[in-house]
Amino acid sequence: MRISPEIVESFLEQYGWDFSVSGPNAWCTGWQGDRRAFPLVIELTETWLSFTVAPLLRLGPDWRSYAEVHLKVLEFNNDCKLIKLGIDEYGDLVMSFQLLLSNVDYDGFSDSLGILGYYADRVYDGVVLEAEEHDVLLNQSDVNITQ
Repeated sequence: MRISPEIVESFLEQYGWDFSVSGPNAWCTGWQGDRRAFPLVIELTETWLSFTVAPLLRLGPDWRSYAEVHLKVLEFNNDCKLIKLGIDEYGDLVMSFQLLLSNVDYDGFSDSLGILGYYADRVYDGVVLEAEEHDVLLNQSDVNITQ
């Protein structure tokens, strides 16, 4: 099946999530996890359906005080085979997942959202726990989900 913007929107509607169009072939949505809300951007390219949770966690720009936290992020990045973790220029932890378009159907789309939800809670809790153990103050302000 060839994926179009209309199909992505129908998948989101079928999943029961509100969303807004944020650009050509891009949508903003999100969900409430165990401990916080997670914003999600979905982008359709020629090859991929990309899912990006940004920020997964606001770490802040004080790079020198976060050695233990960054080590934990690297360990998660190695352990979590289906997702990618990174830290952007603002110090925010970002999680992404790409789905190859060749055989995308609703079940694959739905499974992708489930994978993101599972790892978002797992990584968030692990990084926050690591920060607390080393007395690192994270910027855990609430993140608004754009809908």
